[in-house]
This record gives sequence, structure tokens and C-alpha cells, in this order.
Amino acid sequence: MVTKSARTRSGNTKRSKTTEDESAARQCDGATDAIVNDPGQTFSKEVQLLTTLECSDDETALLPALSSLEDFFINKLQSGEVVPTLKAAEAQGSANGKWLAETYLSFRETLKGLIGRRNVASTVQCPALNALMECARTEQPGTFSNELYGEMLQCAVTGDKLSSELVGVLVGRYLPFADVRYHTWSAIARIAEHQAKQHKHTQMKGKAYEGTATEASDEDIVRNLYDMMANIPLKFGDIDLEMCADAEERSGESAWCLPEKDAEVAAEVASDEDEAPAGKRKR
Repeated sequence: MVTKSARTRSGNTKRSKTTEDESAARQCDGATDAIVNDPGQTFSKEVQLLTTLECSDDETALLPALSSLEDFFINKLQSGEVVPTLKAAEAQGSANGKWLAETYLSFRETLKGLIGRRNVASTVQCPALNALMECARTEQPGTFSNELYGEMLQCAVTGDKLSSELVGVLVGRYLPFADVRYHTWSAIARIAEHQAKQHKHTQMKGKAYEGTATEASDEDIVRNLYDMMANIPLKFGDIDLEMCADAEERSGESAWCLPEKDAEVAAEVASDEDEAPAGKRKR
């Protein structure tokens, strides 16, 4: 069961729909040049889908667009056609490559924007979370992008809506993995430290930060952080930490990125211990 703070959210619940609509309109008006400057109009379908993802609040339009773009960019990342940084794309010297990198980064930002927005249903936010997690483990094969993961968590807890469904997906699907849990605690610590500094700064001005149409107030962010921490499992369940460490040591890859190798690694560890001389076996 996902624990949710019983206290009533303050400030954000009273914001008008007009303010939210104005914010959404600004987001559409601020669509990146990457969407407009498609070289040779090669990716007209993807341009249309990304525009839908950035500008629509309609769940029936958002979900197909999100799913199609996730498949598109994950396949491009796996094939090496998309690189996750503009510097790397510029080094390739390809107009298509640079455009794809810019558009992929725009896709990531749009997904982060969907997470935590009060006017976006949790049935859209949860797939957006899953898509970002796929990006985090695909950008660099075998390496989990804790930077992207931390950015996603920050959007979740500082946005104006942290749904229990979103927390439930995170806890049930990803936090059983030791490396994801470690990066979760690290991200929470960074966010809390930043929030403490910001709160101190606003107190010096004599007034607490009350939030905006798309950002939580100081109080809501603290409650969101509490909700996150309260739902992180204390036990690792059936995770074999030694096996995870051995998987990373042998492959240089994140254990979460190697679910298909778990049985293989476990068998190798057992074999190594059987063959090791007395007194030199792993503990």
C-alpha cells in the first residue's frame, strides 16, 4: 500500500484553471526549434506526435503519442542513431543526427513536464515515468543514467501533483533494484538540501514560497519528499546484493540493466565458490 500524507495540500489546490491553461499555452508557444527545423521533413510523423505530447491535455491523444515516441527514440538510441548529448551529435557532423539529438532532449523534457502536473492524469504520468526509466537505462548501454533519474524525481516532488499512483509504480516496479534505490536516496538528499537553502533564502525575505501554477509550495515539496521516503521499502526482499555487485563487477553494467543475466551470474558465483580453495571463498 502506498502511504500518502493525510494533510491537505495548500496553495496549489486553489489555483484557477485559467492559470493552468495560460501555462500550457506558454509551453506550446515555447516548442523547441528542433520540432520546426526537421531537416528534409524526414520525420514529419514524429514532429506531429511531439507537438501533441507538448500541447495536448487529452489522454486519448497523449498516450498513443507517448508510446510511439518512446518506441521511436529507444530504437534510435539502441541503434546509435540518437546520442543523448548535443556535443556528441555535433561531433558526428550530421544534420539529421543533430536534429534527432535535439528532438530527443525535447522529448525528455516534455516527459518530465508531464510528471507532477496537476492537469495531467496519473494514467499519463505513469507511462511517462516508465518511458523516462527506459531512456535512463538505454542512453548509455549497460549504464543507468542516475542524472536523468534524479531530474525526473525532482520534477515529481517539485511539481504541483505527486500522485499516489506514480509513487506506487516507482516503488513496485523500480525500487526493488538496489542501484535504483541508492540513486533514489541520493536524489532525495540533494533535493532536500536545495529546498532547505531555498527556504532559508525566502525566509530572509519574510515570506515562504507559495508555488505557481506548475510548481509546488515549500510545504507541498516537504510533504512530497516525505511521501517518497515513507514508501521506500526498508528491505531488499529477494535481491541478492552480492550477486548484484558481482554482476556489475564482471560486466561494468548496472544490475538493473541485466535482469536476463541474474540466473547466469548466480550460477557463476556458486561455481566460483565451489572451486575456490578453502579460506578464499567469498562471503
